[in-house]
Amino acid sequence: MKKGKFISSVSLLLVLLTAAVPMFAAAPPAGGNYAECTTPGGTLTTRANLVFQQPKYAYKIVYHYDGLEEKETGSGLEATQIPYRLVTPKNYAGSNWLVDSFAVTKFVTKHEAENECHIFYTKDNNDRNGNPVTGGDGIPDKYQDPDSLTEQHDRYRYTVTYKYVNKETNEIVGQEILQGASSLGSVIPYATSTRRAFKAQNYTLDTICASSNTITPDANQNAVVMQYLSEEVDGPSSEPADEPAQYIVTFDPDNGGAIKSVSVQEGKTVRLPEDPARPGCSFQYWSYPETAEGNVNVEDQPFDFKKPVYSNLGLKAVYKEADNPYAVRDDVSYTVEHYQQTLDNEYILADCEQLTGGESTLVTAGVKSYTGFTENPGHPDRVAGGVVNAADPLILRLYYDRNLYQVTIDSGTGQPIVLEVRYGDLVHKPDASPSKDGAAFKGWVDKSTQEPVDWNEPVTDNRYITASFLPKDAGSSGGSGSHDGSGGGSGSHSGGSSGGSASAPKDQEEAPKDNLSDTILNKKDHIRYISGYPDGTVRPMKNITRGEVAQIIYRLMQPAFREANFSDTNPYSDAGAAVWCNDAVSTLTRAKLIQGYGDGTFGCNRDITRAEFAAVMSRFFTLTGGTECLFTDIDPHWAKADIEKAASLGYIKGKTRTIFDPDEPITRAEAAAILNRVLERGAKAGFMLDGMKRWPDNPAGAWYYEDMQEASNGHNHKIEDGHEVWTGLTGN
Repeated sequence: MKKGKFISSVSLLLVLLTAAVPMFAAAPPAGGNYAECTTPGGTLTTRANLVFQQPKYAYKIVYHYDGLEEKETGSGLEATQIPYRLVTPKNYAGSNWLVDSFAVTKFVTKHEAENECHIFYTKDNNDRNGNPVTGGDGIPDKYQDPDSLTEQHDRYRYTVTYKYVNKETNEIVGQEILQGASSLGSVIPYATSTRRAFKAQNYTLDTICASSNTITPDANQNAVVMQYLSEEVDGPSSEPADEPAQYIVTFDPDNGGAIKSVSVQEGKTVRLPEDPARPGCSFQYWSYPETAEGNVNVEDQPFDFKKPVYSNLGLKAVYKEADNPYAVRDDVSYTVEHYQQTLDNEYILADCEQLTGGESTLVTAGVKSYTGFTENPGHPDRVAGGVVNAADPLILRLYYDRNLYQVTIDSGTGQPIVLEVRYGDLVHKPDASPSKDGAAFKGWVDKSTQEPVDWNEPVTDNRYITASFLPKDAGSSGGSGSHDGSGGGSGSHSGGSSGGSASAPKDQEEAPKDNLSDTILNKKDHIRYISGYPDGTVRPMKNITRGEVAQIIYRLMQPAFREANFSDTNPYSDAGAAVWCNDAVSTLTRAKLIQGYGDGTFGCNRDITRAEFAAVMSRFFTLTGGTECLFTDIDPHWAKADIEKAASLGYIKGKTRTIFDPDEPITRAEAAAILNRVLERGAKAGFMLDGMKRWPDNPAGAWYYEDMQEASNGHNHKIEDGHEVWTGLTGN
């Protein structure tokens, strides 16, 4: 067989690779006469009248040397190893040769035409400069000519494939693919163990096909495929015995010298060679490019010479520039730590910078800019500067205090109260509602925006809060309430139980049929309705409470609808005037959008269940959609009709196609996703703005990333080609 034909013919490689499944010799037939023979230590039983001789099958091994050939023929019992030899380097006909490519059948089979092994060699007589060198330099001469290489690289990719074939059907059961990269001339790291396990099944090595044994500049050429056949599970077996393989380990000194090869028996260790040398450098270690299934990872790792060898290995020397004993180091590390004040008046590490500077030089810490914080130059533990010292690493520390803001509460009936509140803290809602002759208290509003006050929103700037009144004849209806319901807050109101019992809320009154979502909800203005926490997180996977949901919907209401249904009284024993979400709960109850429980409570701090949230969403609509509901765990359930209605409109989804989990709590992220659908809001990440508020626990790529960004950033927008595009950020 000519080498050129072998390399260019993919079909021939595939024929060799998918050779017919070996048929193993049958066991001797049962029956026959036996005789007992006395042997030292016991009795030996033999067949007295049976002569059984297993047949032998012919094989052929051909070594190719650029047109010259060496042939070996012989015969062997089925499942015995064909004695081919992958010797590299090798001297033949006055030249040095390296294994280039090969296609071999590992064990003798009944099909003699398939018992062939072809090993192709390529010359290695010259060095990288084309000069003759005794014994070669470990890189094939055909890759030494710079004119033949379009691009030089430090490493080239390779692929090793282990195929697993069912011996009975000849079908491929599966495969494992190992990819990596290594230096030119290094051996491709593949294992030729007689047996491998794949999906709880043992497989025996059948054939090996290597387009190249060593790394070449052509990644397509750097491919090795090993085919394994399934072993018999029951009955007599002629599977070959496990035999330790011989592996090749190459050492690339990376200094222009020759790549050396050694042979190592499987399971043994390879001897550490002498350290190579490179001018101006000091040798560090022999590296092994780590490989991983399905991808290429060429990060060098020091090779552990104490570990047994279970595959071919291509090792490469790693150096670093030699130190100048007279040079002053300019890469000495030092640390700058930045601490932020907590609401408990402690300090926690917010940032840690690892910097470098010149040995014995004076450095100072750079003050960082944090929203809501100011660096405190008088903190007793502050270390703002120092001298860089390699022997005693320098650590600088800066401390940042929370800014103080003035919050004025003006009841309109006396002297305003002025509070100093730290950044991120909450303002306590006055326990009693103010009174005014000839007027009814409407609620607390922000003086600058006239928007309802969200007492659960952390303080981030100076605020002026005023009481809003209506003429007495207007009654207590109307008004926009005293909370805009961000649903976030500091978490101090988010306690409660695991949420959602199977018992239904009381008075299952039908939602007002004339109140559709466009009437109830403000879809035009994309206001922020979810806030973060003082620690800078937004906690998408935290359960959301009934009070928080009420607050969110209250904030999202159309102003006219909120004013028409406003109330600050409700029938619940746990949602009185002093409760943070009183106005929201009272107004939504009056609008018949929410209900409480049969025991007279509302459960403000109780996690809202998926069924309860679906019930609230269903009350925004009077019609059902066309999507069939297939949930099997909602019959019987008090919210069955509400769940089916919201699901048919496409606003809620199940855990699976048939499972809804009605009594499980719902998370902030899930609530935001549903509300965004109801509000017809939602921009893709590419249409949002760079200056938006981002959260460390809301990573891009998470399923909820876009919904949480939409809900937690007030913004102006426009619709282009059916997509929401942000045009500016707002403070709302």
